[in-house]
Amino acid sequence: MHLITVDRAYRLLLSTQFIGGDEPWTDPRFRLQLRTNLDPGVILDFRDVKSLQFLASATRGLLAAHRAHSARPKRVDRPTALHFDCF
Repeated sequence: MHLITVDRAYRLLLSTQFIGGDEPWTDPRFRLQLRTNLDPGVILDFRDVKSLQFLASATRGLLAAHRAHSARPKRVDRPTALHFDCF
């Protein structure tokens, strides 16, 4: 498995491309290329629309999870009063 971490410290290159079938026996495909400044990247070729829709659905799920996490009220730590008994 290959892990690519994307955050503010990285520059991200996303490239999309439609590659038509050059020969009659080759299927057209949709290409997504991900690359960061520290990683050689990965190329995803989608040969059917259902797989591409699956990727779009997963991305929408990630965005929804991020919105749900951001919308939760943040827990605020309040100072606690300390009582010391002095003799």
